[in-house]
This record gives sequence, C-alpha cells and structure tokens, in this order.
Amino acid sequence: REPDDVANAHEEEAFDVGMRQNAMEFDAADVDRDNKLNFNEFSALINEREVGEHTEAELRARFNSIDENLNNRLDLDEYIRFSLRDALQRSSARVIDLFREWDEDSSGTVSKKEFAKAMKALGFDAPKEEIDGVFDQMDADRSGEIDYKELNKKLRSGAGSTLDPMLQPGAMGEISAKAQGKHALRRGKMSGKKGAALPPSVKLVPEEGVSVIEQLRNILTENAVRIIDLFRDWDDDGNGLVDKKEFRKGVTALGYSAPKGDINAIFDDMDKDKSGQIDYNELNKALRSGNSVALDPKLRAGAVPIELTAKNKAPKSPKGPGGLMGSMAADIKRHSPRRREG
Repeated sequence: REPDDVANAHEEEAFDVGMRQNAMEFDAADVDRDNKLNFNEFSALINEREVGEHTEAELRARFNSIDENLNNRLDLDEYIRFSLRDALQRSSARVIDLFREWDEDSSGTVSKKEFAKAMKALGFDAPKEEIDGVFDQMDADRSGEIDYKELNKKLRSGAGSTLDPMLQPGAMGEISAKAQGKHALRRGKMSGKKGAALPPSVKLVPEEGVSVIEQLRNILTENAVRIIDLFRDWDDDGNGLVDKKEFRKGVTALGYSAPKGDINAIFDDMDKDKSGQIDYNELNKALRSGNSVALDPKLRAGAVPIELTAKNKAPKSPKGPGGLMGSMAADIKRHSPRRREG
C-alpha cells in the first residue's frame, strides 16, 4: 500500500525553513570537517536542537536508523534523506506540493538537475556526488528521473523517520515540549537584543585597512562564537535567510556606524547568487575563506576558547587613512569594479 500524502495538521516549522536549519546544523556539528557525522557529533546536534533529555540508547537507535550503509558515520547523503523526511514531518507541506515545485518544466518528473537545484535552494550546497546519491536512492526504477510515487514512497517511509507518533503527519496531538512530543524543536528565534550571540562589549571597531568581514572573522575567533549562532542572531524572522534590513541591523548592533549604502555594498558582495538574501552557506564562505585570516576549525563547534595568534590577525596597514573611513574604504574598494586602464 502506498503511504498517504497527508499534511501535518499542526505545523511546527515550514518545510523550507526546516531544511535550511538542518543544513546549517550539520555544518556546525561536523567538528572534524570530514563531511560526515560520527555518533558524538550527531548526539550533540540532537541535544542542541530538540527539547527534552535524550538517553544514549535513544540517540544510538536514531543514529543507527539513519546510518543506512552501517559504516558508523552519517554520510551527507544519508543526512539529507533524513532531513527531507524530518522537515516534511514537521511541516504542513505535502509531498505533491514539493514535487510540483521541484518539477520546474512541468514534465511530470523531477530530473537530476532539478533535484540538485532544489537541494541547493534548501541549504544543501553539497558536492554533486552527494546530491546524486540521494537522487539515485529515490529513483527506484533507475529511469534517471523521479516521479511522484517514487518521491512520496521515499519521503513517507524508511530509515530516519523516528519522530514521536504525535509528530507524524496528520497526527491529532499538539507538538509541544511535553513528554509525548519529546522530539519537539528547541531552536527558534533568539531572545534578547540583536548582537546576543556575542558579548555586549564586542564591537566592530573601525581599523585602518581592515574590512568588516575581516573584523568579523577576528571577533568570532576571539570569542569562540560559531557562525551558525551569529547567523541566527541576524536572522530576525527565523526563516533561515538574512535580508539587507536584517544585515544592517546586525552590523549596526555591533557598533558599526556607516551610511546605509556602504553597508548594503558589503551585503551585495556576500550575496553571491544576487537573490537579495544571504543564506548560511554564503555567510559561512565569506567568513571561512580568504586573505590572511585563518579561522581555527574548532570554531565550528564553538566548544573551547581559541587564542588569537599572529597568524589569525589581520595585518594593519602602516599607511593610509585611519578610523571609520579607512575601514569603509577597504570595503568599498573591494566591492567596486576595476577600471580598465589605457
């Protein structure tokens, strides 16, 4: 019998938001950067994101149900399959709704290209082989395309679907932090003022020749704050994306005073796909890459304080204008197109 495609009557989180949150949580939990989660990393992820106490036996059972190839690691393709089911179960979306959205050419099937595009939009900017692995596992008849029945069967059943029965699609009970809803989410909009991910004393101080991005890298290093925490602090509406208004609020809350257009220019440089919003991957890449600033990998977990060493520090220019204008000049120069000489 085909599984029913029934909407959850008590949506806990929109499907696309849930997927983006799951994607950033994988990155934050993957402490050793091997693109997999071991049992300890998975346990830390679950304990941080869900309310209630989780025994080791319960966590091991959930881990094993997702670890389909039994290698004692959650490969990224396994985690993506888990995330799809998890986000679907927590949302009011039906599989048919997802299928129609992913089937961009209305052909009645989802191609590998359409599927990869959908996964990227949902926060999983993963290597092609990982996304292809998820697709191939869903493509039961090996036709090179996924039809609705294949997608519905894979997302409504199978490994990783271990939510409490009260959280299953169409369940009658409310999703809450009570015993019957022990897998309800702990995550949500951070309380308090903007900038709560960092101590109140931390500010973006104008430095000569040092850009805002470089300063942010150093601030995260010095305060052992994870990028995921900074991102969620800036993500005011909790939709898994940061728009220009949210970005300006976040930067301003850190004491950076500059014209609106100048801050927008920094945002535009980080918004690589020009969608008008920064996703976690874009912020992560901006703060993890580049120039002379190397961020310690331990910041991914945010577990221990990290000393700012000489190799972490951005070099100061001995010449040039100082203060706020010098700092903004470094940003504007980077964002401005070069003029062709001659």
